[in-house]
Amino acid sequence: MPHVTLLEHQGQPVVKTVFPRMSSIPGLMHVLAETNQVFKTLEAGSILSLVRFEGQDFTQAQIDLFEKVARANASVVKATAFLGIGGAQVALFNAMISITNRKAQLFTDEAQALDWLVEATQEEDLLAGL
Repeated sequence: MPHVTLLEHQGQPVVKTVFPRMSSIPGLMHVLAETNQVFKTLEAGSILSLVRFEGQDFTQAQIDLFEKVARANASVVKATAFLGIGGAQVALFNAMISITNRKAQLFTDEAQALDWLVEATQEEDLLAGL
């Protein structure tokens, strides 16, 4: 699975998915299937996801696909950090995050994204005990 790796940051497992530059829905679906295989090995509801896009210009059909996936794995993924989103794509992704009501944020720096994922998890765990 060359597009998906499981890494650890501050003691927390993070699923890192890298979407290379591609324009086809089948290509995106292939990477999403790889990601899903890794998700299946982890505890549902605890997954931290780092999603990196490399120079991708998204079509509306691709954004719709990501929205559908976000809705489908809402009970599995605890938080998502997106990297590599720029320009007009920022508004599209922020709208998708808002529509799907996901704990997600856009970043330009991978280290900051990883820190945010861990912090978001810790904050949520602390609030759960109240």
